[in-house]
Amino acid sequence: MQPIVEVRDYNTKRTVLSDTARIFDPLGLLEPVTVVAKLFVQELWAYGVNWDERLMVEQENKWRKFQESLQEINELEIPRRAIADGALVYEIHGFSDASKKAYCACVYLRSIMPDGKAEMYLLSSKTRVAPLPKLSGKRNTKPFTIPRAELCGAHWLSKLVTTLIDAIDLELNGVFLWCDSQIVLCWLQKSPVNLEVFVGNRVREIQQLTKHYEWRYVNTRDNPAHIASRGVTPLELKQSIVWWRGPAMLQNVNYEYHQFEQNNFNEQELELVDLTCAYVAAHTEVNELLTRYSDFRKLQQMAAYIYRFVNNCRMKERSKRVTGYLTVAELRNATYKIIAQVQREGFAAELEMFRRGQMQKSKLLNLAPFIDHDGMLRVGGRLKHAKLPYDRKHQLLLPHNHHVTKILISTLHSENLHVGQQGLLAIIRQRYWPVRAKCVIRQVVRRCVRCFRMRPPETEQYMGELPDYRVNPSFPFSRTGIDYAGPFFIRQGVRRTSKVKAYVALFICMCTKAIHLELVSGLTSEAFLATLQRFIGRRGYPERLVSDNATNFKGAQSALRELHEMFQSQQTENVINKFCSTRGIQWSFIPPRSPNFGGIWEAGIKAAKTHLKIVLCEASLNFEEMSTVLTQIEAVLNSRPLTQLSSDADDLSALTPAHFLVGHELTAVPEPSLQDVRVSSLSRWQHLQKLRQDFWARWSSEYLHELQPRSKWYKNKVVIRPGMLVVLKEDNMAPQHWRLGRITEIFPGAENLVRVVKVKTASGEVHRSVNKISILPIEDNNITED
Repeated sequence: MQPIVEVRDYNTKRTVLSDTARIFDPLGLLEPVTVVAKLFVQELWAYGVNWDERLMVEQENKWRKFQESLQEINELEIPRRAIADGALVYEIHGFSDASKKAYCACVYLRSIMPDGKAEMYLLSSKTRVAPLPKLSGKRNTKPFTIPRAELCGAHWLSKLVTTLIDAIDLELNGVFLWCDSQIVLCWLQKSPVNLEVFVGNRVREIQQLTKHYEWRYVNTRDNPAHIASRGVTPLELKQSIVWWRGPAMLQNVNYEYHQFEQNNFNEQELELVDLTCAYVAAHTEVNELLTRYSDFRKLQQMAAYIYRFVNNCRMKERSKRVTGYLTVAELRNATYKIIAQVQREGFAAELEMFRRGQMQKSKLLNLAPFIDHDGMLRVGGRLKHAKLPYDRKHQLLLPHNHHVTKILISTLHSENLHVGQQGLLAIIRQRYWPVRAKCVIRQVVRRCVRCFRMRPPETEQYMGELPDYRVNPSFPFSRTGIDYAGPFFIRQGVRRTSKVKAYVALFICMCTKAIHLELVSGLTSEAFLATLQRFIGRRGYPERLVSDNATNFKGAQSALRELHEMFQSQQTENVINKFCSTRGIQWSFIPPRSPNFGGIWEAGIKAAKTHLKIVLCEASLNFEEMSTVLTQIEAVLNSRPLTQLSSDADDLSALTPAHFLVGHELTAVPEPSLQDVRVSSLSRWQHLQKLRQDFWARWSSEYLHELQPRSKWYKNKVVIRPGMLVVLKEDNMAPQHWRLGRITEIFPGAENLVRVVKVKTASGEVHRSVNKISILPIEDNNITED
């Protein structure tokens, strides 16, 4: 048997697909598909769409997609005969289920064969959409919760089973009704008198219709009605075995069913579960008006106008109706109404304890709360005899997690010129007492964009792993970092001396932290290449050079702008790249304005400047004297210990970078390990090689493990995504003048953590490290941490 999903055009005698296509399905075999159409019609009705209005594009596309999927039903074949040949025993099995969208009931005929096999076929099913939340009844009606929807599904099933049993002429050996809601099964075992009106009426009718039948519990995954209560596509329905043949457990004749025992609920506990469900549903429903506004004054004025309108409608004499601007009394009354509604939503448990006289269990007991003559919770406290206004002695209690509490604190924060946290707390407690006030105030102040822009914090990404050239042994200066320091003024000439600029080029070994200092006469490509050649002549060819791109000098003093222009010059870049590529040197740059990426050479520059300030003071040196001082500072820096001095009496020296700079040629090749060879059998050269290898062993055992812990940036992993609005931190500029931008592209590292981003500003796109941006505390950003 094929269901009919076609529409006949009687004028052309052809089968066409129409917007008003109908599915002729009196038995409800295709209810999982038709319930989707029912939900769509309910959605249109909720939007207020009339029958002759054109649908919106989104709704029309949704309907077209559903209409096209109906063609899959034409390939569906359903057997007409539901009774198995030669069956000895026949049983009826009904299933019910519900969701927030709809509830369903379906009935199956189970035939048991002489050979012990069982077959099940779908007889009929019915679905019904659940009422919309705002239209579930009168104003004081309780919400249509999932347990109530499950009860309606069971009620629907009892009616359907009764109708089918009266219609079929077949001797049945049993009727079994299944439900996956334990609350509903508990309700069915109680007296309707002890239940609420809505539940009691339906339980009474179910008990009357199914008094000769047996109710059982089924798991949700084995419940075929679960499919129809959510709705599926025709293709999914076609492939669903559970819908057409029932749950797999009933295909076995010898299946065992364990009687439902209410999960050991006694009468008191069951009533508590019932009250808890109704209580939560009644008090967690937030008033939509309270959450619609982000400014408390606007909410206050809107509530005042609403209460004025209500009072004017009650006034029969037009002359007594109030018009014009809002008065102070109206605003005060609106505020009390708002706070009263907030307390009913946030302190429902405390209000219930007051009614029962059980305030000893309240979390607000230390505040000695009481209910005033207006029915509002106030702080009792210990200031009863103080000569203070009533509102300051007995403040109105506010829940910490309510939207109105947050916008009230935010409004007071703005009205009082963005006062600090302590001052804001003092202002708030003149009339109100928010629970956990300091936490709420801290959140509000941190989310204030104006305060944030005055003191934007740095974005600290989780500290990354050290690169391989920092943790693997290699020849000194084979992996080198480069940085410039200066300018310094040196004396030129003998008789008529003048001061000229000079710079210090620092080369630091990325592995041993050994330092090489060179004095550079100017900021030209020729001077830099000459400095690089002197370094190579003394230390050997490096495999890799790492440096910043000097953008941190941009915008600084005029002397540092020259350094920036030298590094950014295309001609300089071409000369340096040609020099390095012909010698097999790999040159790489860190991201712009990211000194934390080159912390190792920044620390070296800091140490060199410290000694220069102490030694030079106001002395005026010439080029040779300055070079001599730099050489002495280099010797001092290379003699500093890499690790803390050992407490062992036999260990007379600490491991320093100088240990790795002595004992081998600049072009030496790796030697075989001699650590396991006896010292007495070694030649003088082999003995020197063993000493050098001993230094590397100490480097691995003493220094390397000190790089293991993260000294900072280890608390969280900030998740940064494109589209975030950020503030770009600029040097030598006031924070309120820092540019705003939006992240357009991210560059994750090896650990899939973003450390560099591309930001689009009003003047163009720039690359920045994450520690040079501050993410604005707005809802669109939603900073998350792993």
